[in-house]
Amino acid sequence: EEFMLQVKEGLEMEVSGEGEETNKENLMEVMSNIRDVKKAMDVTQEMFQPLRDCISVLRDHGVDINDTMVKKHTVQDYLEDAPMHWDQVVKKTFQIKETILPLQMAEASTLKEELESFFLKMREYRNDFRANAPFNFS
Repeated sequence: EEFMLQVKEGLEMEVSGEGEETNKENLMEVMSNIRDVKKAMDVTQEMFQPLRDCISVLRDHGVDINDTMVKKHTVQDYLEDAPMHWDQVVKKTFQIKETILPLQMAEASTLKEELESFFLKMREYRNDFRANAPFNFS
């Protein structure tokens, strides 16, 4: 649940508007939250049924868990609601991913331009160094 709250909070960050550096940092933060959800998606979805099975086994062996509370909910209610909450987080993650796609593409384009500029400067420096090298063995 803490992970879901952290991701929800991270996905609500403002990624467009004023302040290029802030936007870039926020975009990277949102993208890292999307990555984290993608990494946890399958594992998290698969863990709900084994947890229900554990509760069932405990009941079969006479363990009373009706009074056990998790975040102000009974264990049974919590386990019934958890998959729905997780699905909401995943759905919101993919909605945000679609929303920030143009910003990602613009940032990728800017990065490619910076890389090309660096490469050209490096090539120019290299050619100059070869032409005017301090250690010329001719």
